[in-house]
Amino acid sequence: MCRSGRTNIAVQVLDEMERKAMEIFYQMLREGCFPDAVVYYKLISGLSQAGKMDDAVSVLSKLKEAGFHPDVV
Repeated sequence: MCRSGRTNIAVQVLDEMERKAMEIFYQMLREGCFPDAVVYYKLISGLSQAGKMDDAVSVLSKLKEAGFHPDVV
């Protein structure tokens, strides 16, 4: 999409993916399906790279509540 000059569509797709990932993450928690450390780390990494720091910090808090410890990846 980016090479064909349709970056606005690419941005919309990425935004939707981030929104959906957060939705699934919180649905997992609500339904008692607890993510492992990899899920937390991947979500935090993706959100951070996208500049969604508030969301990344929120997931980091959930990671700590779940008994995991932050790590550098």
